[in-house]
Amino acid sequence: MAIDGKVIRGSLKAGEKQAIVHAVSHESRIDVAQAQQVGDKSSEIPVVRELLKETGLEANKISLDASLQP
Repeated sequence: MAIDGKVIRGSLKAGEKQAIVHAVSHESRIDVAQAQQVGDKSSEIPVVRELLKETGLEANKISLDASLQP
């Protein structure tokens, strides 16, 4: 699994940010789970932690974007 966050452009008023964090399977390249994040990208870490707990993906080997590494 790989997890990364992406900013959604053009979805809100100028200056506002909205992003999603999504988990993708390396083998199938299918989006397995996603969570919405509103605000600054610095809040990705708690969103990813919650996503892992809620989906049970915490039991898998996960690769993360460098900005998500503690």
